[in-house]
Amino acid sequence: MLFVELQSKVFIPFVLILKLICFGQCMGITYVDSTCIRVCHNKRIRCNKVFKGLAETGKSTMGRFFGFKLHLLCNERGESVNFCLTRGNVDDRNQKVFNILSNGLFGKLYVDKGYISVSLFERLFNKGIHPVTGIKKNRKNRLMSVNDKMLLRNRSIIETINDELKNRRRIEHSRHRSPANFIMNLLAALTATVSFLKNHRFCQVNGFSGVVNLSLFVMNSLIKVTVPSMPNTDALIHK
Repeated sequence: MLFVELQSKVFIPFVLILKLICFGQCMGITYVDSTCIRVCHNKRIRCNKVFKGLAETGKSTMGRFFGFKLHLLCNERGESVNFCLTRGNVDDRNQKVFNILSNGLFGKLYVDKGYISVSLFERLFNKGIHPVTGIKKNRKNRLMSVNDKMLLRNRSIIETINDELKNRRRIEHSRHRSPANFIMNLLAALTATVSFLKNHRFCQVNGFSGVVNLSLFVMNSLIKVTVPSMPNTDALIHK
């Protein structure tokens, strides 16, 4: 109980760590996606008192839900760039949401078919952002470069982040006892996920030959940790 009471006191440090250390930067290629966060089962919507007046009923590809939506941005390296939390009934193409998400963006923004909107594309294009998406079956086909087609297929990057948040970091459950606890759980999951993916990518780039230097940034100090190299699993399998 003491841990839950002290969680709200570290809200500002969590936000600073996310913005200054964990989040990456826009490099001209950005992916956007939203995922629903259920706070209770549909049968218990009327009985839920913790999020009364905050959460709303929305609809996703998986059906009807009661809770919130997490709108997430990431670059081509898999580094989260920005996020926005809204109620469940807010449209993915909402102007206020994209005013927050598009802050500091440039280049191309790869979205799914649910973001298709003429007014949204015009607003983003006027800001110097070029949205790229697939074509629905009932619309006329348009020419698209091979490079854009390949990058559009890499939307699995941001879907992997959403899967990490929901299935491993458990941001979606019905045990929240206050909205503050829900927010802190979400910030902690984002911090852990972004840090894990950054370190995982660092290890992949540098390989496991010799030693691996992991850089842990703690505010203004830099701590270097030396980890022994992993054995060659392919060689062990052949033996």
